[in-house]
Amino acid sequence: MGRPLEKNIFTTAVCFSLLAVTSNANALILSADANVQANTVINPQVVDVDANSVNATNSAYQGVHSSRAAGKGRDDGWMYSYAGGSGIFESQGHIKQRIDFTNDTGEAQNYFYDFTINFGSLTANSYEPLAAGDFVKAGNDVSITLNNVEIFASSAELTKTSTGSGLIANGAFLGSYSANSDYYSWDSYAGTLDLGVFDIGDSFFLEYDIFTNASSNVAASTCVGEDGGDDELEFEIRTTNTLVNYECATNYGYSHFGDPNSISGIPQAPTAMANNLYSSPASAVPEPSSLFLLGGGALGFAFTRRRQKTNA
Repeated sequence: MGRPLEKNIFTTAVCFSLLAVTSNANALILSADANVQANTVINPQVVDVDANSVNATNSAYQGVHSSRAAGKGRDDGWMYSYAGGSGIFESQGHIKQRIDFTNDTGEAQNYFYDFTINFGSLTANSYEPLAAGDFVKAGNDVSITLNNVEIFASSAELTKTSTGSGLIANGAFLGSYSANSDYYSWDSYAGTLDLGVFDIGDSFFLEYDIFTNASSNVAASTCVGEDGGDDELEFEIRTTNTLVNYECATNYGYSHFGDPNSISGIPQAPTAMANNLYSSPASAVPEPSSLFLLGGGALGFAFTRRRQKTNA
């Protein structure tokens, strides 16, 4: 099949609300992209960039081969990425958010970032035995970076071959997996990241990246059932379980990752993701010269007290 799809990076934005402080957030942008290939059909990449809502959706079909991918997001914090297909295909979905932030509270602040990964799953399946060299794959790659330094990571790849199925995961493990299962899923994962102390006027940028991917090198079988052999509907059935009176012996891979960022609290503004970013005034830490003066003063006081007692 054609050249593997490459990982594409696009600038996007995260929106925040604050507790107890008011700071300046700017450059709010959402960005998404989707790549698909079904057998020899490769569609041009779809990209969407906007400050309020993005929806990059792409699909490709060739006979029994199908591929779909999407990256979607809104300025209230909701994000979603998926990739999937059947037959010989490759697909990749991507959503990324970014915020540039400045501390203009008038004092040093210790910032924290709350996030909740709400749901998602990987599926790599085949209803017919696979031969040596055949594979069906589904995976995701998620990261949060602060000033280009990764502070959270989670990735997983589920692969089915002629010898069975297996999961390779790195970073935060989001759900549960049974050995040799064709399915890996998670419901909710919550975390808090300490971003550190930022002085008056200091700026930082935070980025949240979600990639989903799926691929297969196995030709799909002809499907028969309620849809009359429509492969697009077959894909929908196998990935969403919407119909039951349907028989199809084929392979499919599917990855989806949804993250509303915060499922508690009420957004404070149209572009806010409630309770995602908050801060507390940083504790004052004396500079070395101040510590020296304080120490010298304490020693002088102790010496004076001792001399007074000696002369008494």
